[in-house]
Amino acid sequence: MLPRMNRRRFLHTLACSAAGASAWLPDHSAMGVERKQFRVPRILRNPDEPSRVAIIKGDDRKHNMMEALDLIKDDIRRGIGNKQVVIKVNFTASVEKADTHVDAVRAICETISPFYKKPIIVSEGQSRDVPVEDDYEHFGFYELPKEYNVVLHDEWMEPFSPLTIVDHRWQMQPVQVCEMYRDPNVYLISAAVLKRHASAVVTLSLKNVLMASIWYHDGLNQRKLMHVPGSRDDKALYARQFALNQYLIGMHTAPDLAVIDGFAGMEIAEVYGKLVDHRVAIAGTDFLAADRVGAALMGVEFEHIGTLNHCYNAGMGEADLRNIDILGHSLSECRKEYAEKPGAEYMRYHWRL
Repeated sequence: MLPRMNRRRFLHTLACSAAGASAWLPDHSAMGVERKQFRVPRILRNPDEPSRVAIIKGDDRKHNMMEALDLIKDDIRRGIGNKQVVIKVNFTASVEKADTHVDAVRAICETISPFYKKPIIVSEGQSRDVPVEDDYEHFGFYELPKEYNVVLHDEWMEPFSPLTIVDHRWQMQPVQVCEMYRDPNVYLISAAVLKRHASAVVTLSLKNVLMASIWYHDGLNQRKLMHVPGSRDDKALYARQFALNQYLIGMHTAPDLAVIDGFAGMEIAEVYGKLVDHRVAIAGTDFLAADRVGAALMGVEFEHIGTLNHCYNAGMGEADLRNIDILGHSLSECRKEYAEKPGAEYMRYHWRL
């Protein structure tokens, strides 16, 4: 575990950068437009509450998910309260083996339906102008409204507003981000998949939301700005800026509940990687603790994941395994080694600012 940066100093540095970026942002009050009030960071861990992460290993995907969620069901019920539940699924380039399985969403719905009576919103913002309805149809999601009080939703119908990241010159770069995933009145559930990632090292509950929250529609792809055009030739600079940009969006879009499906994980890369027969499920109301456990289950050192380290320094969750209560199966009996994409190791070594 890396020494933890002083949280006040870390946030002060970012606040100064954000203040310098204000010139990029429209003055909505001057336009007479009332904006929602967002909490920053969206998630801030209460040190008095334990960080519990459930791991279940077994031969049935849905059953694994149900058992993992059942172990933290009381935490979920308290967290939801009167909020609107939104389940953010992951349809990565419409590639079925890399995407959220409908049975993972069924497990979430069956867990919360006994105590949550409002409609459950299932949302995704598909990229490349592919209608999300096509993926809902292809992956069997239109069965969900027949079984539960579920509404299938297109993220592009939501309002977006600007947040700032950095470009290759360390100047402020605005991107449009979905307000629904930032709303404190939303109980945001990330239905993610256990995967390695060529640029982010891993892709788990946080990354599932943060990248998809950025505008990629009507021919305008702002997600590519996260990869800092112009810096790829300088691998160290690219690694630092990509990790920081993920944090700058992730601090606004972190989920309230992480549900990570590792029944068939993916090594090497996030879309066309090799499937790993892992047969595990992970769930936790501390998203950072859940992602930390997910990384450990893939054999990835936490010190190598820049974005999650930034979140830890900002106090957004627990990342020290000694302070995380593991429920269900143990890390040791569920761990596997996931191969890394050749040549991607520089993302692990050079992310530190």
